[in-house]
Amino acid sequence: MTLLQNYCLKRKINSILNNATIRKSRSYSLNDARSFFISYNENDAEEAIQCVMSLTSLGKKVHICTFIPRTPSRAKYESNVSPLVIKESELSMTGMPASQLREAFNNTQADILIDLTREEDMVMHYLQLRHPAPFKVGNKSSIRDMFDLTVTKKTEDDLPTSFGHMLGFLQTIRTNERPLKD
Repeated sequence: MTLLQNYCLKRKINSILNNATIRKSRSYSLNDARSFFISYNENDAEEAIQCVMSLTSLGKKVHICTFIPRTPSRAKYESNVSPLVIKESELSMTGMPASQLREAFNNTQADILIDLTREEDMVMHYLQLRHPAPFKVGNKSSIRDMFDLTVTKKTEDDLPTSFGHMLGFLQTIRTNERPLKD
């Protein structure tokens, strides 16, 4: 990502946070949530898909969004989930994905949005802030107030370990609301 794109995205993120309208948030436990939207960097695809599969094995509906940097890894992975793809090479001069991609990202329905992207994936953080998910979970980042539930990732933690901590916290949440019916 260029310095200009990074600068523009950080300004947009700060603007969103400073002028935020109140989003209707709701805590979900792992048992209450029916659908998840997971974002990850393609360089972490193999580990991220392990995380996705752990949720699908619990009977959860999972949508994914993959951020593909200019220099992606060539990792091979298999997934039965079709991802929404954001390519760094296709971002505008200001770091924005095409309006169709932003719209597709925002229209992806999920009870819980989980961020597995990297700290430097500013376009994904921008999109996640704009997403209407009622409950957002992610690792502690330099962007304040980004998530409803923030997990501190230790330096030695790999992606599945960090994701396991997130699920552990989601299992301990107690809600008085019943899950919504389809």
